[in-house]
Amino acid sequence: MFNQYKELNKMRTILRFVFFAILAVNTGSVLAENKESKAIKEVTDMSNAQAGQMKARLNAIRSMDMSKLNSEQKRDLRKEVTNMKQELQKNRPGYFIYISLTALIIIILLILLL
Repeated sequence: MFNQYKELNKMRTILRFVFFAILAVNTGSVLAENKESKAIKEVTDMSNAQAGQMKARLNAIRSMDMSKLNSEQKRDLRKEVTNMKQELQKNRPGYFIYISLTALIIIILLILLL
């Protein structure tokens, strides 16, 4: 009985060591800066009015009858839509936390084991 407890304790210490080793390896990617963030120093904040105008324009484009347009006009509209979507996505407010898959698996394993 005591021997099983000793092996279980040894297994827990090994798992903790593996957890912290993987955590140490993964923190380099979290702490690394994005190359684009160094190149682009100015942040453009989009006001709610501008975002509303862009969304209204996107809805207007979606409701258009595309059958009457020629291929060049359709291409221009597609480019306009993709540019607006990129602008809206780039300037959306909020904070995000990125967790790597290995860290997530380890956290789940630790919750289950401890």
